[in-house]
Amino acid sequence: MIAMGPTTVSAQRRVVFVTAILTQYRGPLHEQVRRLLDAQGIDWVVLYSAPYGAAATKGDTIRPPWAVEVPAWHIDIGGKFASWQRIGRHARGADLIVLEQQNRALHNYPLLAARYFGSRTKLAFFGHGRNFQETRETLGERIKRLLAVQVDWWFAYTEASALALTDAGMPAERITVMNNAIDTRGLQADLELVTPDDVAALRLEHGIAPNAPLGLFIGGLYPEQRLPFLLAAAEIIRARRPDFVLLIAGDGPDRTVLKHAPHLRLLGSRFGRDKAVLLKAADLLLMPGLVGLVVLDAFCAGLPIVTTAIDYHSPEFAYLTDGAQGLVVQDAGSVHAYAETVEALLGDPVHLGDMTRSARAAASRFGIEAMAERLAVGVVAALEAAR
Repeated sequence: MIAMGPTTVSAQRRVVFVTAILTQYRGPLHEQVRRLLDAQGIDWVVLYSAPYGAAATKGDTIRPPWAVEVPAWHIDIGGKFASWQRIGRHARGADLIVLEQQNRALHNYPLLAARYFGSRTKLAFFGHGRNFQETRETLGERIKRLLAVQVDWWFAYTEASALALTDAGMPAERITVMNNAIDTRGLQADLELVTPDDVAALRLEHGIAPNAPLGLFIGGLYPEQRLPFLLAAAEIIRARRPDFVLLIAGDGPDRTVLKHAPHLRLLGSRFGRDKAVLLKAADLLLMPGLVGLVVLDAFCAGLPIVTTAIDYHSPEFAYLTDGAQGLVVQDAGSVHAYAETVEALLGDPVHLGDMTRSARAAASRFGIEAMAERLAVGVVAALEAAR
């Protein structure tokens, strides 16, 4: 863990964190950062807006009393939305403003421009460093790379993010690597409360035989998750193992591709203890598309992941070691290779047991507490650093 050390900045400093929406998994992070910075005499003000577009379909946002909801305007540009959040009066006079690294966040641009016209407010970016889902050097990525070095500080998700930033020209000493995480302690507490009776009740509720093998998908339902690929693989597995059932937990714009079938259970978004029951009940986490923070859900539950070697995983994919906490199918385009890998793993309890132990051991290396401390330490460093 990272010690905050003695107070080194003057009282009543104010740091404003601007996020497009405030999701459930981010709530515990901000609560802990607020406590850590309050002890340093620093106010941590979180600004967010109501979800819009695809984000509004996921059902995973919160409206906590300690954050400030601000209005936002949205512009549809070719099916993608650019947004202007009205943060002006809340951000005015802040010592540091932390912005999400998003080209479509229109309110970022006047703040960046103000740095060249005498603004005393420092700026920082928070995010991936680049779009890991974009494999081409697009205009959007060139803009993002240019703007990445126009701030005073960076809060980077992972070491991969930091590498992308130093490649763009950001000084390494002005980058805080947070090791992006979820509230693993809270999830583990929920998992410990799950009993065999809870798992049996889940199976009974959804008409699943007591010993039927269960695959679980959990996350947002959008194209990068490759749901048609997953459904096709499930059909193949089901043909060979007639008792196999796939649980799909999540919501989003691609829910329309999901059709009810004897081997599918469509559960919608699940959080807290409801999610913990699913993680405890499943034998494998099946994520053929994008893998990000869900890797930490799997680690906490000791649940091996089967994914594919696509080239647009989020930076947190680096937390997963192929063959240790799960398997990465190298032929990312082959539904049959994926299905055969899943089927073979379901039939190998020794290998499954080894992966379960490795996943649980990996969970101890990541958590919201360490991330919050890194973020808080970085805030103090950013406030003290020269422009």
